[in-house]
Amino acid sequence: MLDSKSIILYESSDYTVRVEYNDSLVLLHLPEVFNFNKTVLKKMQDKVVDLLDFFYDFGYNCIWAGCPSSNSQIRKLIDLLGFSYVKDHDGLSFYNLGLK
Repeated sequence: MLDSKSIILYESSDYTVRVEYNDSLVLLHLPEVFNFNKTVLKKMQDKVVDLLDFFYDFGYNCIWAGCPSSNSQIRKLIDLLGFSYVKDHDGLSFYNLGLK
């Protein structure tokens, strides 16, 4: 993203969450997932809800996520986190969550 800032918001032994943002959008990155099971998924889902609420307070109406279109495992994870598919572009699949 042009003129964006990126911060690691959460690190654990299971996964890392990085958020990239600028004036107009927030993009969620899951750069590392070390351990994945139902308990970890539930924690991830709770974190995504917390992040969405946090960014709503700052005027953003959704969180975006993207991944390589060919990576079916990450696409499935993004779906399980509650994101909705938007479109494919240049080999990436884009999703969003929010729009209260």
